[in-house]
Amino acid sequence: MTKKEKASAPNDTVIYRPGEAFGKVLSGICGEWQLSRNEAGKRLAVLAAFHFTRGDYAAIAKLADATGGSQDFVQACQQLRVAVDSANRARKDLKTSALDAKEQATFIERTVQSIVEGEGKEAASSSQPTAKPVSTLGTSREHRRTIRT
Repeated sequence: MTKKEKASAPNDTVIYRPGEAFGKVLSGICGEWQLSRNEAGKRLAVLAAFHFTRGDYAAIAKLADATGGSQDFVQACQQLRVAVDSANRARKDLKTSALDAKEQATFIERTVQSIVEGEGKEAASSSQPTAKPVSTLGTSREHRRTIRT
């Protein structure tokens, strides 16, 4: 590093001009994903950094929206990368080949669906009053009277 170069912080602004050819592709993606050029560019970079494809975008965006919104896109990618890597590690331990592209896409879809459905169940159950199971109330007269009334 020369004297004129500064060390960059992880959250420094990145300015990128896509050029004409990629700019056209990026414009199409903006329309498809309904995002600004800047946000679409960031998400493409995040997908690439975590070894995902444009085909994985819808599932990852669904997870990000379910868990907190657009700011959580990076965290959704991190979470799914860990899940995919863990699945591949387990398959390796079982002497099975890693997920191919189609299997990985299916795995991501199913994982996101499972998480999203789990979030919905947690929200629904937390809004309802919880009752102790009868078996934990004991057998004293007071508890039996409470159960009968």
